[in-house]
Amino acid sequence: MFDADARIRKEKTALKVYVDRSTVALLLKELCGADSRTKKVPEVLFHSSTEIVGSFLKGYFDGDGCYKKDYSDAITVSKTLAMGVCELLLNQGVVPAFYQYDPPKQRMLCGREVNQSTEYIVRIPSAFDFVHGKWIREWKRYYREDEDFFFVPIGSVSKQFYEGNVYNFEIEGDHTYTANFAAVCNCQNYNISMASLSEFVLRDMKPEEVSETALAYGCRGIAFTYNEPTIWHEFAYDAMGPAKEKGMFTVYVTNGYIQEDPLRELSNRLDAMNIDVKGFTERFYDKVCKAPLQPVLDAVTIAHELGIHIELTYLIIPGENDAKDEIRKFSEWVADLDPRVPVHFTRFHPEYKMSDKPPTPIPTMEMAREVGKEAGLQFIYLGNVALPRGEDTICPKCHHLVAERSGFGVMKVEAREGHCPICGQDLYMVQRKGEVAQSEERRRQLLR
Repeated sequence: MFDADARIRKEKTALKVYVDRSTVALLLKELCGADSRTKKVPEVLFHSSTEIVGSFLKGYFDGDGCYKKDYSDAITVSKTLAMGVCELLLNQGVVPAFYQYDPPKQRMLCGREVNQSTEYIVRIPSAFDFVHGKWIREWKRYYREDEDFFFVPIGSVSKQFYEGNVYNFEIEGDHTYTANFAAVCNCQNYNISMASLSEFVLRDMKPEEVSETALAYGCRGIAFTYNEPTIWHEFAYDAMGPAKEKGMFTVYVTNGYIQEDPLRELSNRLDAMNIDVKGFTERFYDKVCKAPLQPVLDAVTIAHELGIHIELTYLIIPGENDAKDEIRKFSEWVADLDPRVPVHFTRFHPEYKMSDKPPTPIPTMEMAREVGKEAGLQFIYLGNVALPRGEDTICPKCHHLVAERSGFGVMKVEAREGHCPICGQDLYMVQRKGEVAQSEERRRQLLR
């Protein structure tokens, strides 16, 4: 095409191509980059036909790869180039394997010491014809596909900076989303979070319809929960606007994995948050949640500073986050933030991928309550377990029984505008006018 005189010369460690005409070299430099570590796939190829992309891939694998019986490898020291080749292969209809190899920094080669760089390996089965974008023969694949998506198993999760096109990971089939973490080992409501969409009676709903539907059912507020509300932040935010205009309260039940900017955006429309602090060590969060603890603690602090009513839930899992010292450090951290913040220590029961763990022993639940009191927490509740006064609100000053609860029922509430009716102590309780009379009527209905 360019009437170029291209020559191949064999050197000690490589074959090199020499081109006399500088215009071709400059073109390739502009399209692909000059340095071996920053080479890239020419942008035009991402918008080219299957035939052109296939020709490029064949040339690349022929020149910089190797063919084996069951698979073909292309090896490069440029991560950008490797990722570009992966994208082209995806566009051709095959999911490549991607490996990173870190060799020793130096080694002896042909009698001399040479430097070695990190290598990026792109591998595809030899049963796939990447030139024409089709399978030559049957092959046991490690992924599944449909008309729209590839479903790829995730072997590990890590963080790193990347610039380029992003492919969404969708949950296979029609399953619901679970959380904004990538891994969920245990969910006490797994029958909801891991359910198939076909198991529910669902309908599309616009943001403004949420409050209208809630009011039609006699609800005074909206709680966004099950699944994690932060993964549909925009919808929840848009739905809370009309709800607040109608005088309704709004609540988030969340794992607290939210950044500061969206949390501040929510603050004018969000009244309360029940935030899961799933443990109080980075070890636990890294092992079980596959995410760091600190962003959750930061979200709790910021929400409290913004004036959002917060309550914290700590699910006590035997052998994982039930150490007395860990619970003490958590309780002390909450007390330093605000001793009035309600803490719900919740009993674990075996579910989903943690069926090997026993239920939380009753003495452990009682220990957590005592440790919390010693740390200065004023309002401690025990969930998923029936223990005397485990769910009641008792005034921390005069010890009067202010609210009595049983299961999901509220037997009585004697608080007056969030304060103790006996001594006037602030109970950090959100309460509307007329709430006492309404609660007494509900108590009578429950007793009947």
